[in-house]
Amino acid sequence: MPALPDLIDEVLAAPAGVSLLEALEASCRTDVAWFESIERSDPDAVERAADFVTLMSFGELVRHLVAGSERIGGPWIGNAPRRLARAYLLAPAREPIAAAVAARFAPTLRLDLDRGSQQWWNTAVRRADDWPALSSASRSVYCCGEFASNSLWTVTEPAAEVHDDLVDVWELFPGPISRWKVPIDPTARVFEVHTAQDWARLVGRYGRLTGRAHGGWELPGPNQDPSEGQQLQLVSAGAAARVGVRVAMPDWERVADDFDGVHVSWSGKLTCEGRIIDVVDLGDDVVTMLRYWGSERTSWLNDVFGVPEPLDAPELSGRISGDLGINADHPDRRAHDTRTLAALVGRDLFSI
Repeated sequence: MPALPDLIDEVLAAPAGVSLLEALEASCRTDVAWFESIERSDPDAVERAADFVTLMSFGELVRHLVAGSERIGGPWIGNAPRRLARAYLLAPAREPIAAAVAARFAPTLRLDLDRGSQQWWNTAVRRADDWPALSSASRSVYCCGEFASNSLWTVTEPAAEVHDDLVDVWELFPGPISRWKVPIDPTARVFEVHTAQDWARLVGRYGRLTGRAHGGWELPGPNQDPSEGQQLQLVSAGAAARVGVRVAMPDWERVADDFDGVHVSWSGKLTCEGRIIDVVDLGDDVVTMLRYWGSERTSWLNDVFGVPEPLDAPELSGRISGDLGINADHPDRRAHDTRTLAALVGRDLFSI
């Protein structure tokens, strides 16, 4: 595991990291709302936030991480370049919060895949016929490290505090939402992404240059003023916006030859999501990005699954999208999810 100062520096350098720090400070202030950009950091609020981190649960921490990185620096947020630039400028003043996060949660943030606690969540939004099998799902991803939402993915059993926000960033709507426990073969080969260097290593080994432009890989994105990206590039030292570079992404078919899945831990989410990462193995001007993963998740490339078990409904309030959960063992839902899993994997997982 990286030394604590290394993790602190990574939080201060990453878009998701500086967004988390802003979200945590905002949670300890009464003069700003979560949707407002903080113009000046308040030392007293920073101290309160650092103390707050020492008392909060891990679920509460990742709730702030998921929501903050989406609402402050998300690629579809119109004022994200402005807001992120301000968050970078204020990040040094918030270093005590980053230090508190590293001191309390570094080991948990960096956990490898727990094969015994993997869950698959599903919604009624698509028919089973809409889902491609594992062998072709990743081919639809055409730039950087965009998450293949139509692949079979799992999440390590998440705390109830973050269920609402996960449904939001995973775009699992309309619902209702169900979830299943999915056993993973203990011999499954998993590539672990905990740091930007891990992602660069994956792309450097299995990368290919993208074949067409895609405005959403960087900030400013499609809903944002391009001129605002210049300031963001400057204050982030190129970590959150970059021009004049070539872009690479993993060649997922080659990755699948050596690995059955790619796991991005919570540390990977914190330090990599939305970050422009140099891939020196492919050239001085080659970069990549990990985008739209949204949380700790594993994207599966090969069939390494046992028989899924139905779980109780996720603990959703309806606050995010109005949707609620449903028990996966409900007869209609079980039939729908069974068909979807069969389409995703290319076989009936419930047949022995």
